[in-house]
Amino acid sequence: MSPAEQRRYRLRFQWVANYEAARRAIADAGLVDVEVMPGMTVPNDLHVDIALASSIPVERIEAEFTGDTVVQRLPDRAGRRLWRVRFSRLGENRLTLHQPGARQTFLEFFATEPVETMMKKRATFIVKRQHRDPSKWYDGLFGEWNMETQVLLGPDNYDRIKGWRIYEVTCDDPGLSKPAYLATKNAEHPDVAEVAALDRYIDTFVWGGLQRTTQEAYAYGLYGIPDWKQNRESSDPGPKGRLHIWRPYDYPHIFAMYLAMHRIARDHPAIPTRQSARDYLVRAYGTALAMFTVPMRVVMWSAYRTGFYNECVIPELVSALTTAGLTREAATLEAHWARKVLAFVDPKADLFKSEYPFDSTAFESTQALARSALDDPVAMGVSKAAARAFSERQIAANLFCRG
Repeated sequence: MSPAEQRRYRLRFQWVANYEAARRAIADAGLVDVEVMPGMTVPNDLHVDIALASSIPVERIEAEFTGDTVVQRLPDRAGRRLWRVRFSRLGENRLTLHQPGARQTFLEFFATEPVETMMKKRATFIVKRQHRDPSKWYDGLFGEWNMETQVLLGPDNYDRIKGWRIYEVTCDDPGLSKPAYLATKNAEHPDVAEVAALDRYIDTFVWGGLQRTTQEAYAYGLYGIPDWKQNRESSDPGPKGRLHIWRPYDYPHIFAMYLAMHRIARDHPAIPTRQSARDYLVRAYGTALAMFTVPMRVVMWSAYRTGFYNECVIPELVSALTTAGLTREAATLEAHWARKVLAFVDPKADLFKSEYPFDSTAFESTQALARSALDDPVAMGVSKAAARAFSERQIAANLFCRG
């Protein structure tokens, strides 16, 4: 290696007590302690504020795309130099921080379209990838789309997905989260065609297919992997076949979808829906209750000690039930939620475990559980001190898990 190709680096390791001490140590060493709001990914209709601290102050910020970036110096505050930046160019945008002595630090931002625009585009994309063939048992399914091969995946064509992973096409988080998102988006920004697509999914794929009806045993039970048809038609009458309704991970997506459909019917009466607001609400309740009861009855799987995506809507569901006069149902569901809060408030509770021993899936739930404990410790059956301790523990764990 020639001398021109060689570089010499010097490292210094230093113990610090906490995050704030780490920030101070960085600044004291002449490096740049950076704080950004709202974040490094920012919609182009919003600005980003940057606060910088260093013993060698940053003199200026240089934009990668000067014609598409506005960099504004703000008055110093609390010992930090402040800037406000607006990006109009979509995609990656680098900012270079200049300090005396030709020192440079790079900040890599990513500019997106406005959040509302992205939400609507995502909803449009999902609806365009719906299977619409009444002759198929999966009519109404919102399918996966392979952009490279231009293939709409479905139970007749899994494209490149092989083996046990074919479940991703119809169920579990990949399959069930799309309609949950689509319904929630429409509760805020309704679109007639999108709501109609959701009703088709519910009536032709979910009710009586993916989900057991109220005319069946284990009402509101949801079939898990690989898909509901294989399970419903299995020769095995037990948990590996016709009773494969024991995965609590599947349930929150469906009751979140029903709750959002309730909101659409309740708040946007001009938007046609196939069910009444009350009917969707009853289904949301039945599905949420089934999450706590059906897996326990079938395979003794408790939903109280594991966090799941989308179950954070349970407090909202309890409130909606109460408002609709379904007070008995509200009290029943709240009791199950309180039992889960109590399980997680326990200092020995595992805040990390979900489908894997360490899994950030749980943190969405633990945040909601902590919020319920803080807001109403009496109803949740915990003390204020225990609620506060759990909340602090949850936030600390969330930070070091996500960074």
